[in-house]
Amino acid sequence: MHILVTRPVGVAQRLCEKINAIGAIALPFPTIEIHKHPDEILFQTGIDTLATTDIAIFVSRHAVQFALPAIQQRWNPLPPVLWTAIGPGTAEALNAHGIQNVFWPPAPPYESESLLATKTFQAVAGKRVIIFRGNGGRPLLSRALQERGAIVQIVEVYQRSLPTTNIETYPSLRHTSIDVIVTTSVECLNNLMLLGGERLAELKEIPLIVVGKRMCERAIQLEFKRTLVAAGADDNAIMDVVMKFKDSR
Repeated sequence: MHILVTRPVGVAQRLCEKINAIGAIALPFPTIEIHKHPDEILFQTGIDTLATTDIAIFVSRHAVQFALPAIQQRWNPLPPVLWTAIGPGTAEALNAHGIQNVFWPPAPPYESESLLATKTFQAVAGKRVIIFRGNGGRPLLSRALQERGAIVQIVEVYQRSLPTTNIETYPSLRHTSIDVIVTTSVECLNNLMLLGGERLAELKEIPLIVVGKRMCERAIQLEFKRTLVAAGADDNAIMDVVMKFKDSR
């Protein structure tokens, strides 16, 4: 069974290893490239304000990857903020940097809506919140927190861009069949459409693993014939769906 993994380089590695461990073959094809955000001054300013911040939210593993080393270099000990992750994968990344008391939604789907639904984020009036994210992130989280009276600062710590290599010219995919596709964000899915080339019609016939209702709706809009919905974007949630698909073949 050949599984196309569309995650960016870095975060795809462990998932690919888990796929290979069950006897399937992972085919990494990143549909998003991640780079450090070029505005160093804005980045450092955001880090400096952590001393007067109540809540620091990290929206992804990449937010942790690009922000935490600089935060730890600037602050020792770290400011007593509420360290918050959008889901278990991001919480795990914070744990790896020595931050253990991480707040994150108690149940899937792990997204902005779930974080906003928690009791902790219902009462944020007057609190100062920093959101560490990539460029062009969803405005829902910041907008909702502001409507609830929070003082919100957005710090973009990385940039996402569209890769230049499409699926037809990617060396490992030129003559390889694909049995299932893994996508974990709407942007990831949209970019797959841009990089599909002449294989686009074929891709839409292949079962597609998505995360949550929003991605499922987008996949239907894009005319994918079959979607398999994972409970979250973390490796274990994705592998649960992969195993069910494998057993059903």
